[in-house]
Amino acid sequence: MTVESPSATPRGSRFILRGGLIVTLDDRLDNFIGDILVANGKIQEVARTIDGGDAEVIDAIRHIVLPGFVDSHRHIWQSSIRHTGIDWDLPRMFVELFKRFGPNFRPEDVYAATLFGRLAALDAGVTTLLDWAHIQNSPDHADEEIGRAHV
Repeated sequence: MTVESPSATPRGSRFILRGGLIVTLDDRLDNFIGDILVANGKIQEVARTIDGGDAEVIDAIRHIVLPGFVDSHRHIWQSSIRHTGIDWDLPRMFVELFKRFGPNFRPEDVYAATLFGRLAALDAGVTTLLDWAHIQNSPDHADEEIGRAHV
């Protein structure tokens, strides 16, 4: 058994994240200090203590362990046009997004784009994200951005 720093990349297909604060995101469970056993890219067990045998151990003490990936910079309303301007420079991007596309987005377009963007994020393994929601053309646009009208 080896103990690596939390920033270490596991070398094997079976490892344990040991002693991290596990944020479950499950209302039925509390967050707790514990271990996570991963084998072949899938979580096999989550518990306060796991005897992983010869699994590689990664020290997660003083770290928070969240399910999925965290994306701290995403403009979800742009999901439906994400690959439109791959060759644009920054000045052109601002013109296209904020003078051409943005003003033509109706509130229902914002809702559809953000729903698509959220589902695309989940499909990519992103379970936590920070949306840079700057399409508040009206109060209805802002409501649709956060999905309030459909909750």
